[in-house]
Amino acid sequence: MTRLYDQMFNWPNVLTIVRISVIPLLVVFYYSPVPWGHLAAAILFTIASFTDWLDGYLARYLKQSTKLGAFLDPVADKLMVSIAVSSLGKIKTAMQMLTLIVLLYCNNTTPAALLLTSYVLLYISAILTLWSMMIYLKAAFIQLEAHE
Repeated sequence: MTRLYDQMFNWPNVLTIVRISVIPLLVVFYYSPVPWGHLAAAILFTIASFTDWLDGYLARYLKQSTKLGAFLDPVADKLMVSIAVSSLGKIKTAMQMLTLIVLLYCNNTTPAALLLTSYVLLYISAILTLWSMMIYLKAAFIQLEAHE
């Protein structure tokens, strides 16, 4: 029983669980009427985004990859933005996270240049998402044709 507990609650899995747990708090800060709410949401999202990289690094470095971690990590990614499935997918996810950090920070007093930057980042993220989807669908169709 202890071995199972140690496998389930290793550092990488705990970081992933924390990342999932932070999402409701992020929403609360974002919608709260306090002037620092958007900043707090952006900071929380930044920390959560960092843990996405850190849990993968620790799982490899500490050799603590588990089936639970392999399942939870993409769930956490999807809950935050979307699941990364390739190098392009990882770039897309990083761009989406950066975009969301900037958008969460923005409020009605944000300078126009930062708002414009956030919109440019949003369009880049959308383009990367579509590009990634096309590559994914092409690979899926190739696999489906191979099974016919």
